[in-house]
Amino acid sequence: MDYCAKRSHRTNQLEVVASVLPQHSNSYARNYLVKFVPVPYLSPMGGVDAGLGSFSCYAVTEAIRYQLPGEFPWPKRIYFLDRCILVQRTPLPNGKDLVVINIHNSAYDETGELKRQEMAFIKDYLLKEYDKGNYIVVGGDWNQSPPGFDKNTYTKRGDDYAPENIDAGKMPQGWKWVHDSSVPTNRNLKGPFNSETTSCTVIDFFLVSPNIEVLEVKTHNLQFEWSDHQPVSMRVKLGD
Repeated sequence: MDYCAKRSHRTNQLEVVASVLPQHSNSYARNYLVKFVPVPYLSPMGGVDAGLGSFSCYAVTEAIRYQLPGEFPWPKRIYFLDRCILVQRTPLPNGKDLVVINIHNSAYDETGELKRQEMAFIKDYLLKEYDKGNYIVVGGDWNQSPPGFDKNTYTKRGDDYAPENIDAGKMPQGWKWVHDSSVPTNRNLKGPFNSETTSCTVIDFFLVSPNIEVLEVKTHNLQFEWSDHQPVSMRVKLGD
């Protein structure tokens, strides 16, 4: 979410969303603060102040930003995001916590080293929370496709727009990678969106712990009217 950025006409998107969700609390974790981004060269992005925003209609007793490991070499890292996760914690009547994690993994990582470091950090954090008996939902832009997804499903001929799949073995048995493969969640930005020619993919999805039952997951097809991503919703039931 842009807090203040040239690319979104200095609109405070956190305030805009909060105004239409007055019954929800919100948390914000900055992951992008650069005075001037010089690309694209003919129309520079300019100044960016942005981050992850999470909203909840349940009582959140703790919201923490965790910096993810790794960074691009200098000078590229000057203009790139500082990747992080935003963790919200809601206590439940059974004495356990619902831990909801907003995620945005690295992109433009040619070697994959940044993603490996990030995924190792995330796995370690999730397993420690699950060992406590907590319920865990992770959702957001992984900049990777989910295990088992055919990454060429929405790729047009001659295009290489197909992020790598996450290895299902990254998490122990019972953890669920939850996505809707019937609709793409992200599109290529090389030009205006055209449903016939624009390559798309699925990189926005959920990971849930074994003690959660998934009832429904759905990508809402807005034809990328508002963003290069599309919203994804999920309904779940917490186990005993």
